This record gives sequence, structure tokens and C-alpha cells, in this order.
Amino acid sequence: MLPSLLIDNSNIIDLLYNLCKENEIEKVQDMLPCIGNINIINKIQSTTGSTCLHVACYYGHRDMAKILLDYGALHSIRNLRHNLTPFEECYREDIKELFLEQTKLYLNNFDYDHLTSVSCSSGYIPAPSGICVNIQIDFNNCGSIGYVCSSNYTSCSAGVCSTVPAVQLVGGIGVFSSLPIDDAVAHVHLPLSITMYNYSTPNVTISSNGIVCLGGCSDTYNNGNLPESSISPPTAFGYWSDVFIQSHTSQNIYYGVDGIAPNRTTTFEFYTTHFGNNNQYYHFQIVFYENMPNIVKYIYFQASDGGVSATIGVQKSSSGPSITYSVDRANSVTSNMTLIFDTSAGTVVG
Repeated sequence: MLPSLLIDNSNIIDLLYNLCKENEIEKVQDMLPCIGNINIINKIQSTTGSTCLHVACYYGHRDMAKILLDYGALHSIRNLRHNLTPFEECYREDIKELFLEQTKLYLNNFDYDHLTSVSCSSGYIPAPSGICVNIQIDFNNCGSIGYVCSSNYTSCSAGVCSTVPAVQLVGGIGVFSSLPIDDAVAHVHLPLSITMYNYSTPNVTISSNGIVCLGGCSDTYNNGNLPESSISPPTAFGYWSDVFIQSHTSQNIYYGVDGIAPNRTTTFEFYTTHFGNNNQYYHFQIVFYENMPNIVKYIYFQASDGGVSATIGVQKSSSGPSITYSVDRANSVTSNMTLIFDTSAGTVVG
């Protein structure tokens, strides 16, 4: 066993690739249980542009190919140099038969009744496992079930492997089904209530301009000082600005609920651009905690203008009270910055 391999994924990929190339079957069999991450098998090796299964097929290592397939290697990944799948790299018919046997076994064991009984939200399709995946943004199911983007990409956008920033929320549901979006609101009914200023509700309104309201909400894009008179309910102003959601990308506003009651977390993730400037990204999350009512956390992954065009804070109603972190302040937002608002104590920490 090789426990030290858990240290550096890039070293693991290179070592596994070379062992597969040299047909070191025993070493690969020792190595695979130590990896603990099936996606590493499907990573493209940086210098060759191919996966382990590609190289095993190319060099005619049938037993190695079978081990990799049995361990979950995907035969749908295309290499970077020739745009070929492992099956297309094969010249030995007995290795090609392995792929056909695996496909037949999968079809014979597939639970079609279970698949047809799975109901997925709009934009999602059922995978063979029965879970719902969004092939428009899922890095491991990009464009089709089982297609894993190679390691030189950072995200899956509009069903294509991309280098744009990735959506962080796993299994998040997009609130807008028709894109592009400008100055719009969406209503969401959550499976639990979220709380600000001692007001709790499962019914929230999300504004495309960086706002989550516990109730009805305005789509106003002209940010300013808080409290904002056009917005009545308790509201989280994560990044109130004139923003835009592009079509044919992974941009949207996503939400998801994670955990088990009474410790669930509700997350809203905004992935947008600035109106009139599609090269300025605003990417952040607004997070509510079931076991910590009145607390709301903002997590910022990217804000291209650093907050110079945005209002960030919370308010109880159109007349206040409110807590303001910043209004149009340069360099007020940095990557990986976190703000925690306590609407009961009237404080912000960050």
C-alpha cells in the first residue's frame, strides 16, 4: 500500500499514468485503493493530454485496461492531442471487447424502472445512480452523463468544459430558466424557514441584482444607502449593484439546502457579470443557518470592481434598522472574503 500518495494529486496523476504506460499491474493494484478519489483515474495527465485508460489502450495493455474499467475509469473522455476516446485509441480487438462487455453489463443491470421514477428539477437529468445532475455545469458530467472535464479546465459552462470560474454550490438549483436576465426577481419556496431580524419564512424573493428578500422584493438596480425605501421585508444585500446574467454560460443564481434538521444550511449563490461589461464577474454566496437564526454570512469568490459599484449590508424594513458594510467603496471586497451579519446584535464581522 502507498499511503504517501494521498499528499499531492498532481504527483498521483503522473505516477499512475506512468505505471499504466509501463503495464505495472501489481503496483497499480496497490495504488488504486490508496487514492480514495475515483476522479483522479479520469484526470488528463498534463504533459501528454491523455488519461490512464488512453495510455493502456494505446499500448495494448488489456489487463491494465480491465483493472481501470473495473475501478471506474470512463471511456467517454477525449484526449487533448487527437480528440480521441480510449476506445478510439485501441488497436487490439480484445481490448475493444472489454468496452462492449462493460456496456452490456451496465445495460443488463440498469434499473430502468428506478430511473423513470426519478423526478428532477428543471435543468437536471437523472444519472444511472438515480441522482439528478445538471449537465450544463457539472464538472464530472459536462454535456453528457459521465463526461469529466480534464484537469486544465476549471468549470463546466453551458455543457462545455471551460476555464471560467466554477459554480461552488454542489447540486444547486438555478432560479432562472430563461436567460439572459437583467433586473428580474424569482420567488422560491424553501423546505425550511430562514430568519433575519427575528422574522422567519420559507418564502423568499431573489433579485438578480444581488439581493435576497424574506418576502416580496424589488428589482431595483440603483444601489444606495441603507435602509432602501423600495424594499419592505428583511433583506440581505450581498452585492447590490446593476448586474447581468449572460446566456450560454453557467451564470445564474443558484440555491440549495444542505444538512439534516435542525442543522441545515441554506445557500444562495450568485454568479453574474456587470451590466454592460461582461468581463467583470460578481461571484458570491449568501448563507443562512437553521441552528443560528438571525445570522447571515456572505462569502465572496470574485468581485471584479472590488465593491466600487455595490451596496453590501442588511436591513429589517424600508425604514430600518440596517447594518451597512460598504456603499460604493473601492477595494471593500476581496477574493475569499467573508462577512458575518448578526441581525439580532446589529453587528458585522469580517
